[in-house]
Amino acid sequence: MSTTVSGKKKYRNVGYLFSRGGNLAGIDVTRVTHLNIAFGLIYNEEYKEIGPENAPVAVPADFGPGKQHTIYLPPAGAEILSQVDELKAQNPDLKILLSVGGWGARGFSDAAATEEGRKRFARSGREIIDQFGLQGIDLDWEYPVDGGGGIIKARPEDKQNFTLLLQEVREAIGEDKILSIAGAAMVEFTGSSTRPDDGRWTEFDKIIPILDYINLMTYDFQFGSNYFGSALYWPEDWPPRDEIEGYWVSKAVENYLSHGCPADN
Repeated sequence: MSTTVSGKKKYRNVGYLFSRGGNLAGIDVTRVTHLNIAFGLIYNEEYKEIGPENAPVAVPADFGPGKQHTIYLPPAGAEILSQVDELKAQNPDLKILLSVGGWGARGFSDAAATEEGRKRFARSGREIIDQFGLQGIDLDWEYPVDGGGGIIKARPEDKQNFTLLLQEVREAIGEDKILSIAGAAMVEFTGSSTRPDDGRWTEFDKIIPILDYINLMTYDFQFGSNYFGSALYWPEDWPPRDEIEGYWVSKAVENYLSHGCPADN
């Protein structure tokens, strides 16, 4: 998470502010280089089909021809983004991005499935960037192909469509704006030399050049026999059943590096 300037490394310190219940006044923005406002959501028919009572993350059921597959900004998020100038006054170098998605957020698979949907999504991202004077957009699709373990719509073609969606967003926002993603630590996201299902969620080697950087999600590792949510190294005293089931931060980072992600990405 660094770049080299005049022989010295300049690190990114990325913070996330969850707009639902987030306290903007409690954040010292002089301590971060990038601030992601979470989350923008997506207008989509999936919400309409399932109903708000079962939707992990809901958006208004307003599906006009121009809104389907576009980004919906909840009021709390819009309120925070309206204060961008105040944040920049505190830290003129601060980069502010909108994060779209999050756990249980619906609509990615359908938006990415067609060229029209991808273009609508990308254009709406550009419009929000321009409206609030943001420096970029961050996509948090959890996850292509997997669909959050089945809680949101997914399809096998998500793997290729994710690449196409990122390409469309990059074209819409330009090279001067930041495009990042929240990346899963699991080998299904990147690939593995020991797993038969390696890399089945993304075309990892193809998405890296499109992005400015990836925010690697090194948390929520506890499942099965893995006891720790974010262990730095293999937990020798309380080890998982095996190295395939177990996850820890260094393993996730090494897996990214071994599959072509630059160390400064």
